[in-house]
Amino acid sequence: MGSGGYSSQDEKKYIEFMKQIMNQEFPKGHYVVNGFTDFNVLADGDSEQGKRYEIKAKIEFKVNDSK
Repeated sequence: MGSGGYSSQDEKKYIEFMKQIMNQEFPKGHYVVNGFTDFNVLADGDSEQGKRYEIKAKIEFKVNDSK
């Protein structure tokens, strides 16, 4: 199952869209998904010095038919 979220204050159209996504039913269209994470990796048990990583990704895809 897919993931997503909405609140009762969101527009009805958005809620219906999110329900489709959560059921892995992507409506026809062009999608752009942006992701970002950052974290530190400690080296050799050193609890104060670590290497910081920042990863960004952009994925684009098209859905021509949702069936």
